[in-house]
Amino acid sequence: MNRLGAIVVAVWVAVTCAGWGPGALAQGLQTRPTDADYARADEFSGLIKRWLDTSAPDERVILLEAALKLEPQLRQWHLKSSRIKVKGDLLSSLGDSYQQRRKGIKADNLEAAIKAYEAALLVRTKDALPQAWAETQNNMAIAYMDRILGSKADNIDAAIKAYEASLTVQTREISPMNWASIQTNLGNAYAERLSGSKSDNLEISIRSHQASLTVRTREAAPQEWARTQNNLGAAYADRLAGTKADNIELAIKAYQAALTVRNRETSPREWAMTQNNHGNAHVARSAGSVAENIEVAIRAYEAALSVRTRESVPRDWADTQNGLGNAYQDRILGLKPDNLELAIKAYTAALTVRTRDAFPRDWAQTQNNLGNAYSGRIAGNRSDNIEAAIKAYDSALTVFSRNAAPHNWAMTQHNLGTAYSNRLKGSRTDNLELAIKAYEAIIAAQSRESNPDGWADTQNNLGTIY
Repeated sequence: MNRLGAIVVAVWVAVTCAGWGPGALAQGLQTRPTDADYARADEFSGLIKRWLDTSAPDERVILLEAALKLEPQLRQWHLKSSRIKVKGDLLSSLGDSYQQRRKGIKADNLEAAIKAYEAALLVRTKDALPQAWAETQNNMAIAYMDRILGSKADNIDAAIKAYEASLTVQTREISPMNWASIQTNLGNAYAERLSGSKSDNLEISIRSHQASLTVRTREAAPQEWARTQNNLGAAYADRLAGTKADNIELAIKAYQAALTVRNRETSPREWAMTQNNHGNAHVARSAGSVAENIEVAIRAYEAALSVRTRESVPRDWADTQNGLGNAYQDRILGLKPDNLELAIKAYTAALTVRTRDAFPRDWAQTQNNLGNAYSGRIAGNRSDNIEAAIKAYDSALTVFSRNAAPHNWAMTQHNLGTAYSNRLKGSRTDNLELAIKAYEAIIAAQSRESNPDGWADTQNNLGTIY
């Protein structure tokens, strides 16, 4: 599920020259300044000015790296801001520029950003420049959240550590808006955290977003308020504590709040994101009319797809297509055969982007969903549909392993067992043996206590075969 909130907290300090005249440059030097000293001073001044005058990340990278290479060669300092402050600003800005850079390989740019932030923190210390240190901690955390290399779990933990460090300086009393922004970022990080207790992480995420909303009000900061409401809704949708029904209601309330600010005209991508999330929540909703919930979900997904095109945001488009497929598969209104055809169409569309190489877990999820749609399909040849379902489940299981994704693995194994028990092609005896093998694999891996409903379903299916 997509979440926004990674707001770079950066304060650019305008650095101006105090004058590079011969008398000024000579002050403090033990030897007479050379023509080379004057040339380096002028060059540095020009680099600083050009850096401040451009907003293009690629150009900033070139200018900042040139300035940082030249800075140690300056024998005297005559900028209004101190050398340590300027160097910290240059390094931190270099990190920001690498994060925003379009050219080059994204993974490499993020590594360069993190390296620049780490260097900045050696200059921008908490004792000497606390606010600048805190801003750099926040921006470095954002880079860690986006990082491609290394362990995802370790990267998220590094981000959390940096956000929490930043909050030791960026307090609600001193800088409320920055504090609220970092609280939102921290909430997003805990929602995605892989280490520790999933339930505990989500509770921290919810508390962080709620804290942010004490400052990010609809009146004071409507767009930021809507962003945090969207993220709070996502945390409630995933929440493990409390009842699922209550959490989904809280998620829907938060998404609907966000949509009072986010609209298609002024913030189309954000509006589409929240529409997608709103659709997901209605598919999962147990309160109210199931039929009406599914219709609301379909309308939300279709609204999202009016902005989320395959050309502009392919991965988001594929996510919404997968959600739309789920909604049509569960749809009560309309004709069941038509709904299943629409579900298959949506899943098949999603798989043009959700490939095994690019997004293996998403691909496996949609393969499992496609298998379910083919298992229930009414149109076409029944035998061919079951074969298509088995093929899809087998594909999903090349990614969903017992160790790496036990819940998804068990679910897909169960679906595969059901497909084999219904199979028309091949030997009936062989098919039932394959079904038994799939069900027994689940029973061997899961206890009655860990998943009572799934355990009971599998036992029931196994008993039916025997």
